[in-house]
Amino acid sequence: MVSSRRCSSLVLTCILALALFVPLLSIANSAPIGAQSTLSTFPVDPGQSPFATDPTPVWAIEEANGRYYIGGQFTQVSGRTQAYLAAVNVRTGELDPNFRPVIAGGATEVKAIALSPNGQDLYFGGNFRTVDGVTRNRIAKVDAITGQLDPTFNPNADAAVETIDVDGSGVYVGGRFETIGGTNAPNLARLLASDGSLNSNWEGTANGTVLDIELFAGKLYVGGNFSTISGESHANLVRLNTGRGLVNARWNSVGSPERVLSLSLSADGSRVFAGTGGVTTNNGNGNSIWAFDAISGARQWQRVIGGDVQALETQGDTLFVGTHGDVIYSENRFLLDGTTLNPNFPVDGYVEDADNNSNAIERSKLLSLTQNTGALLPFDPHLDSVTGVWELRTGASGLLVGGDFTEVLNPNGITGTNSPAATDHVAIFANPSATEPGFSCTVTTNGNNATIRFFGDRGTSLVLRRNGSFAETIADNESRVIIVGGAGDNYTARVRGPQYADPFQDISCN
Repeated sequence: MVSSRRCSSLVLTCILALALFVPLLSIANSAPIGAQSTLSTFPVDPGQSPFATDPTPVWAIEEANGRYYIGGQFTQVSGRTQAYLAAVNVRTGELDPNFRPVIAGGATEVKAIALSPNGQDLYFGGNFRTVDGVTRNRIAKVDAITGQLDPTFNPNADAAVETIDVDGSGVYVGGRFETIGGTNAPNLARLLASDGSLNSNWEGTANGTVLDIELFAGKLYVGGNFSTISGESHANLVRLNTGRGLVNARWNSVGSPERVLSLSLSADGSRVFAGTGGVTTNNGNGNSIWAFDAISGARQWQRVIGGDVQALETQGDTLFVGTHGDVIYSENRFLLDGTTLNPNFPVDGYVEDADNNSNAIERSKLLSLTQNTGALLPFDPHLDSVTGVWELRTGASGLLVGGDFTEVLNPNGITGTNSPAATDHVAIFANPSATEPGFSCTVTTNGNNATIRFFGDRGTSLVLRRNGSFAETIADNESRVIIVGGAGDNYTARVRGPQYADPFQDISCN
């Protein structure tokens, strides 16, 4: 993941607003806590109903070289015709006139984009047949500045490419293909960056679709809808080495989550996050955000969502989640040892309607969690769309969001504090992590007892929960409580107030 480097949101907002005559939304309302997020955008395709039957989403987005690179099914950007792949000037919001590759053929769309480590080359994949009139089946490389097609890079995939990642040694691609350049390479391949041919040492293949891959320090994390990979039984999520594509010997089974749609890694590479979709009644395994130990694959926590989890991105200690759903269940399905089911969690875990389920918290299409425990954070921009958010990336401008949405109801990320803002498929939040609650709690043990200490703004009320159940109400003047015989238990502080999630915020005590 790209580390977050923030620029001045005020300067960005003013320049874009003057250049586009389309309001780039700078929100300066009063809010109960912290600095607020500011929102900017540029139009992708004409205005579209959020309930259109055939949306034209942005599938991929990256920021580099003073540009936002976007890929998708769109045909217009910033009021000008440019289909499927485009670059937009970060300062002005205008379509880059020098980057104009022509993508065509088939059920045309760009599903994935990735930049070379030096930012000079842009790799992209999806469903297309030609670039600038030259045959390039489903994957190609262009100059990141000029958009000029690389004349030698021609992998020639026989079916859709869904995901790409690049390091200094190669180009890793996943998708629904069977062959690359006429050679068998089912669904996963490592290509030479020079000409796109298959790396002769690579042995990694999968028996089903690969939907996301993430690289970190010689490790390749692969997610999708498969049951075997590189000749071993591993369902939907696995860690491979980048040299030959073999399953890492330390990686154990993770309990077969449903098909993995999205992946992200913590900044230090210690934890891998997976977003899943599928049958929600499969013992609670579908439509979830999972956290795993990145080395062993051991499960750490799971949160259930009312729809597919389509995009994940880390920034600092925050995990941002893009989804098709509109609610999240209020408690973790697993307690924090990763193996014990929360006794208060329903069997199927499916929550869809916050109005009729007191344990469901409304979060429409975009939300954020703490990385260490999965605690829900107050960030709640509430995007209006059918399929939701499909891509999240961090860049110099903040959190980059792509999808089929057309409106942000709470542009600064705090529920009910701002009027809705029109955004066509792209939203950029300059400071999305600034709305974290100013509250924390800790647990220390002495023999069989546990001492829980409380710090910061506790809102209008504070309740201590033990192993998912009510323990006691904490008085305003109490800074700690001692639980006799409570060592080894899991504790959560439930706070209420306008600065926290509605109707309450559960914050894990660590």
